Amino acid sequence: MKKLALSILLLAGLCTVTLAAPPKTSDAPVRTMLKFNPILLPAGEFNMSVEQSIMRNLSIEVAGGFIFTDYWEEVNNNSDLSFNDYKGPWISDHRYETATGWTFRGGVKYYIKNLNNKGAAQGFYMEPLFLLKRVYYPNESANNMYYFNDAVKTVVGGQILFGFQAISGKFVLDPYLGFGIRNKNFSGTLYDDGIVTNYSQNYFAPSFQMGLKLGVSFQ
Repeated sequence: MKKLALSILLLAGLCTVTLAAPPKTSDAPVRTMLKFNPILLPAGEFNMSVEQSIMRNLSIEVAGGFIFTDYWEEVNNNSDLSFNDYKGPWISDHRYETATGWTFRGGVKYYIKNLNNKGAAQGFYMEPLFLLKRVYYPNESANNMYYFNDAVKTVVGGQILFGFQAISGKFVLDPYLGFGIRNKNFSGTLYDDGIVTNYSQNYFAPSFQMGLKLGVSFQ
């Protein structure tokens, strides 16, 4: 009888502790998000990013992408409104259109205002961002079977992004805009009548971007 009474008391105590424990909410500081940026597709880039919250108002974001055309560089080079004071004359238009490459972005997001005091990685944020991009233009025959003109573009830059991230269930919506500065380097080799000329030119330009990321949240 004593054992039965003791068992009932222990069971009652466990039920009390369980009911008194706070329910699990979305306030957990750890959240992982996988996002896709459809706005970059018209610019010739397929881009995916992963954001990992490390505190309620702080997270790290890393993005990688594949470049399948550099058409907008051709538009930029042919525009009188371009900030570009140097244009690669050895790169023909069709080589811009068939260029390929890769891109990397990394940033730290600080959430300034958390929407309705909800869980981690939500609300208004600012994000210092680092950008690295490498574009390879296809080789072009230099009018003989031995030499080809080649060219590579390397972009290094930094930006400050401002955005608002909302999470509903597992769906993530992340619109943003930002500005910064970047250095663009064109380098390549030009063969002309047996003379080899190596090109390498840098220029700085302001940068501006706006976009929208869509994704899912894992918590």
